[in-house]
Amino acid sequence: MNIHEFAKRCGVSPATVSRYFSGSATMSHGLSERIRQVAEETGYQPSAKYQRRKVGGNGPIVTVTPYFKHRFQIDMLTELQHYADELGRHMVVLCQHESMHTRNCASLIRNINPVGIVLLHEGGDRDFMEFLNPPAIPMVFCSGQSMTQRIPSVRIDDLTAAYDGANYLIRKGHKHIVLISDQAEAISSGSKRIMGCKKAFADANLQLPDNHIAHAWYSFADGYRAMTELLGRGLTFSAVFAFNDEMAAGALAALKDHRIRVPEDVSVLGFDNGSQAVEIRPQLTSVGQPLDQIARRSIDIILSGEGQSELASIILPHTIMERDSCRNL
Repeated sequence: MNIHEFAKRCGVSPATVSRYFSGSATMSHGLSERIRQVAEETGYQPSAKYQRRKVGGNGPIVTVTPYFKHRFQIDMLTELQHYADELGRHMVVLCQHESMHTRNCASLIRNINPVGIVLLHEGGDRDFMEFLNPPAIPMVFCSGQSMTQRIPSVRIDDLTAAYDGANYLIRKGHKHIVLISDQAEAISSGSKRIMGCKKAFADANLQLPDNHIAHAWYSFADGYRAMTELLGRGLTFSAVFAFNDEMAAGALAALKDHRIRVPEDVSVLGFDNGSQAVEIRPQLTSVGQPLDQIARRSIDIILSGEGQSELASIILPHTIMERDSCRNL
C-alpha cells in the first residue's frame, strides 16, 4: 500500500499523512487517532525512502519561478501558497532571473534547507539541477514537464487539451482558425499544443497552414502583437485559439482596435482558465487547467516522500469553460 492509497482510506490528503508520521505539525486529536487506527489495521508504514527524509523535514517549501510578469505564474503561486498555509508550511518564492548565476541560486536554496522544491518553468538548467542533487532535495515540476531532466511533474495532457480546444471550435462550425503559440521547442507544452491542434484539423479533414500560427511569449503585449501580425497577413479566419489567457486578452484588444467584434465577427478561445478569464470583456472561453489541484498534488508529491521517481508524475483532467468569447457559426 502506498501513501496515496493509505491517505484515501483515512479520508485525508497524502500531505496530512506525511505530517502525521513526521510530526512536522500539530493536528486535532480526532484526526491523529483516525490515522493511527487505520495504520494499525492495515500495518501501513512509510516507505524507507520517506523515512530517510524525516530528519530536517520541517523546512520550507521553495518555489522557483523565472519571472513574475505573467498572470499564470501569479495564479499558480497563489494556489501553492493557499495549500502551504492550509498545511501549516512556510513557502519561500525565488525568482531565478536569467541574470542570477546558476550556482548562486542553487547555493541560496541549499542554505534554506527546504523540504522540497516546486519548479514553475519547463526549461530547467541542467547545472542548476545537478548542483541541487535532486535525490537529496525532492523536486517537482508544477504544470509543466522538464525538457532535459527526469523529475516528477503534475500537469495536464497538453496535446489532448489543445486537441479538445481545437475540436470545440470546429464543432461550432469554425473551419478557418489561427493560433497564437509560444516559441515552441522540441517537447515543450507549446509544441504539444500545436501537435494537438494539427491532429484535430487532420481528423476533421481541415488544413492548418503554417502562416496561420503566430508565435509570442505568453504576455498581453505579445498577444496583441501576434494578433496584429495575423491580421496583417490578410488571412480569412473566424476563430483564434491563443495558448494562454493573457495572450488571448491581447488578441481581444487588437481585434477591438481593428473594429472586429468578438464573438460576432471572430471567436477567441484561451487556455488556462486563470483569474484573468473572467475579468476581461467579453469573458473568455478557455481550456481550463485545474490550478488548485495541480498545486496541491505538487506539494503532496514533495511531502509524501514519493517525489524521487519520475513514476510520481501525475496527469490531471482539463475542462473547457464556456463563457462569452466564442459563438456558433
